[in-house]
Amino acid sequence: MKNTILLIEDDYSIADALSFLLKREGYNVLLASKGQAGIQLFNANDINLVILDVMLPDINGFDILKKINNNGVPVIMLTARGDIVDKVLGFELGADDYITKPFDNRELVARIKASIRRVNTYKEEENESIEVSKEITILRKAHKVIKNSEEIKLKPKEYNLLLFLSENKDIVFSREVLLDRIWGMDFSGDDRTVDVHVRRLRSKLDDKEGKIIETVFGIGYRMNRNEKE
Repeated sequence: MKNTILLIEDDYSIADALSFLLKREGYNVLLASKGQAGIQLFNANDINLVILDVMLPDINGFDILKKINNNGVPVIMLTARGDIVDKVLGFELGADDYITKPFDNRELVARIKASIRRVNTYKEEENESIEVSKEITILRKAHKVIKNSEEIKLKPKEYNLLLFLSENKDIVFSREVLLDRIWGMDFSGDDRTVDVHVRRLRSKLDDKEGKIIETVFGIGYRMNRNEKE
């Protein structure tokens, strides 16, 4: 899917040239020559990056930045002025990058790609974590469990059991199903193995009352979603 760039720029020649360049690079481009129109386009579309001119006829770029910078979308500021105060203000308000006119098109494209790549990388890393509770997070890529910034040391089967339950919150699993999913069908032990591992997990997670991993009597166990809320 193509990334969509919102270009808020009142200089027609710059806007037209940039629009052509960005479309050639494979981006979808939305154009606005005024700030209010740009804000409306931002709110109505799925935007991946904003190129924002500081000097606009109706509202300046800094005021626009205040309205849109809480959405996690990178913003590259454009300005004809090289004032360091403007740059500092832009970064303080949440701009991802800042480029002064006139600029080299290749440099702008490189900065756009870098900004989008940073955001996509962050989102991927976010998706690689699972919140077990308010204090406990699983970092899947790192194969770690963190509680209040400290790593909880788990054995492989303990980790796999915690991960499986965390990925399936509010679903009750019997001991037999957990044995099959975590230990495999060829496992020769009995279902008390699950109880032992749950007991160890609760101890390491400081979940002695079973608020995180809940016992459903007569059936098995489930990860309690309410602990997170």
